[in-house]
Amino acid sequence: MKLIENARSVWGHMSTQGLAVATVIGGVWVGVPDDLKAQFPHGTAKVVAYLILISSTYGLIGKFVDQTPKAKP
Repeated sequence: MKLIENARSVWGHMSTQGLAVATVIGGVWVGVPDDLKAQFPHGTAKVVAYLILISSTYGLIGKFVDQTPKAKP
């Protein structure tokens, strides 16, 4: 495995942003205690799952989008 040359630029990539958001949403949801989850409206878990799906899809699409920085005039 070889790292890219400018690893700091990774945070500007759509794929990294989408997967980071999915990870945060999933991590927060897992960290919420079950008794507190029971107080949320019915269907909240489904909404959380859809948010993870959407942000993961955004990240996947970002792998196919040309994200090279534009030259400054």
